[in-house]
Amino acid sequence: MKNKKRFLKLIAVITVAMIMVFSLASCAMGGGTSSASDANGTHGSLTWDYKKDGQTLTITGSGTMTSFTGTEDVAWADVVTSVKKVVVGSGVTTVGDYAFFGMTQLSEVSLPDTVTAIGKLSFAYTPALTGIDLPDSLSSVGYGAFETSGLTAIALPASVTAISDRAFMYCNDLTAVTGSGVMSVGAEAFAYCSALDSIKLAEGATASATAFDNAKTNKITVVDNKITIIYKFVDAADTAKDIKASESVSMDANAESYIYKAPEIAGYTAVKTDIMVTPTDVNQTVVVTYNKVEEEPETEAPVDTDQTAGSEDDGKLEPMTIVALVVTVLIIIGIIVGTILFIRHDKKNAGKGTTVRKNKDEKGANKDKKNTKNKK
Repeated sequence: MKNKKRFLKLIAVITVAMIMVFSLASCAMGGGTSSASDANGTHGSLTWDYKKDGQTLTITGSGTMTSFTGTEDVAWADVVTSVKKVVVGSGVTTVGDYAFFGMTQLSEVSLPDTVTAIGKLSFAYTPALTGIDLPDSLSSVGYGAFETSGLTAIALPASVTAISDRAFMYCNDLTAVTGSGVMSVGAEAFAYCSALDSIKLAEGATASATAFDNAKTNKITVVDNKITIIYKFVDAADTAKDIKASESVSMDANAESYIYKAPEIAGYTAVKTDIMVTPTDVNQTVVVTYNKVEEEPETEAPVDTDQTAGSEDDGKLEPMTIVALVVTVLIIIGIIVGTILFIRHDKKNAGKGTTVRKNKDEKGANKDKKNTKNKK
C-alpha cells in the first residue's frame, strides 16, 4: 500500500513538472509575438494610429514631429514593443527624438520624401531593423539615430553632408556604408561595428579620431559617383510588355535633375513626352509608358467621276448624248429647210406682185389711150 502511495506521489510530481515545463515553453515561444490592442491618438499637429492586424503604426499630418524627452513620454508608448512596421505619411517633415526607440520587433520603415531630419536616438535599439530606405530630402541624421540597430547596409542620400556622433554605434551587422555627400564623420559614429568592411564617402571627407573605434575597418574610400540610369519603354495597358529595347546611360550621381524626352515609337504615343529625372546614389530605372494608337478601319476609295486618265470607254458617247446630238442636228436641218422655204416663198410672192403691177400699168395705159381717142 505504501509503495502504491509513493508511486502515485511520484506520478503527481512528474505531471506537475511536465505542466510547468510546457507552460514555460509556451511562454518562451509566444512571448515575442504578443501584440497590443488597436490604439490611436494625436501628437502635436500629427495623428497616430496603431493596428494590431499587421502590427503597424501609422503617423499622418503635416509639419514637424515634436521630439520626446525620453522613452517614457512617447505618445505611442503602450504599443512600442508590439510595432513591426512604421509608416510616416507625406507631409511630416521630421522624425522626433526617441520616436521609435526600443521597438524590438520593428523590421520595416517607410519614410516620405518630405522628411528632412531624423532625430536623436529615434531608431536606436531596433535589432530587427535590417534595412531602411532614406528619402532624398533627408539632410540630417541625429546623435545615435541608429545606435544598436540591426542594419546590414546604409546608403545616405547626397543631401546628407555629416554623420552625427554615435549615429551607427554598435551596429554589429553593418557591413557597408555609402554617402556621396558626407564630408565629416562624428565621434564614435561607427564604433564597435564589428562587421564593417566598406566605407565610401565624398572625396576629402574627414572623420573624428574615435569614429571607427573597435570597428572592423576605418579605411574611408571615395564613393564612385557614377550610376546607371536604365530607360524602359512599356505599353501603358501592359507594363510588363517592352515595346522598345531598353536604353542605359552612365552619369554622375550628383548631377542635377533634367528633362528626358520620350522618343517616338511607331504605332504608339507617349503618355508624357517630358519626364523629370533626378539622379540618386544608386542605379535606377525610369519607366516610360506609351499608349497604343488605334488603327482606323479601312474604307473603299471614292470613285473618281472626273476621270482624267484614258479608259476603255473613252471616245464612246453616252445614249443621252447621242439623242441630244440627233435632236440638235434635226433642229439645225429644220431651221435650214425652213429658211430655204421662206426664201422661196418670199421670191414667189415678189414675182406675183410684179406681174399684177404690170397688168395694172398696161390696163391704165390702154384706158388712157381710149380716153384720148374719145376726146378726139
